[in-house]
Amino acid sequence: MHGTRRRLAAILVVFATVSGLAAAVLYQTRDRHLGVHEDHFDKGVLLHETGSMSSGSQPMVFRAPGSPVLVAAALSIRDGALTLVRPFGVAAPEGGRLITALAVQAGLLGVLGAAIFWFARPQTGAVIAAAGAAAVACHPLLLIMAGHVSYELLHTVLVTIASLMLIRRVADGEPGSAAMFGSGLVWGITTLVKSVTLVAPAFILLWASLHYGVRRAARATAFFTAGLVLIVAPYTLRNYLVTDRFIPVNAQAAIAIWTTSFERIPSDANYLPWKPFFASQVMKVYTDVTGASEYKLAVFEEHVLELEDRFRVLAADNLRRDPTVYGYN
Repeated sequence: MHGTRRRLAAILVVFATVSGLAAAVLYQTRDRHLGVHEDHFDKGVLLHETGSMSSGSQPMVFRAPGSPVLVAAALSIRDGALTLVRPFGVAAPEGGRLITALAVQAGLLGVLGAAIFWFARPQTGAVIAAAGAAAVACHPLLLIMAGHVSYELLHTVLVTIASLMLIRRVADGEPGSAAMFGSGLVWGITTLVKSVTLVAPAFILLWASLHYGVRRAARATAFFTAGLVLIVAPYTLRNYLVTDRFIPVNAQAAIAIWTTSFERIPSDANYLPWKPFFASQVMKVYTDVTGASEYKLAVFEEHVLELEDRFRVLAADNLRRDPTVYGYN
């Protein structure tokens, strides 16, 4: 019992230390980050204010809900706290939404540090595990990512925690059905932040087949998938009810496949240069479908299902013409 309390206390200390360090850095750079990347923070603010991530007439199916929901929840907690302290003369801080969002990001880095400490401590001891947790969670690249206040940090933290949980279970022996189901739950939450992890069951099946045989692998994968589906299915049902289409999380798959199958990434580049590609290729389709010559996110969201239909046809054409491009990229 005392050992468990000491471990829990150590994890809380690491969480508080990493969160504090990250918060100090993010606060000092608060005027140079928010709004740099995409619109997930804005969707969270809109969800907080209106109860919907959509600013138009169409229900939102373009963005995954995970990051906006976190932002909206944080803002609701902030408003509740301010309501409680306002009778005592405490005024809302200037730039409160920015501060709240950055505090959440710092907390996420604290959670990441605590998870790394939890995983590493049995192998390295508390001191080295704590140092490693702080070094990883306060890495400059992660701090820059945190300053963007978009979905990337939340997704990175969840993927890391989900992976560490699975690795920890495997290290103790073949994970049981309950462990695989629990791991699937965490991966389901991760998938609501960025839907690429919908393919996780395929990798679980491959990994488990190599280690435990096909029969036990199928059982492990089934429980893992059940956990993931339990989390994702309610949102999938919501998407079906508002669009009459099967959209597991968000409608971006077709444009992603079309983009990745269009042309090979240059040999001297790590990824397809997005801005020139968007201006030269995506805008052609966007204008043809929407009739608008100037790109506006609100217009894209209003026509996202029509655009997905067009990109799906174009992606299929690309894959028929040369499937090696997609495989290469």
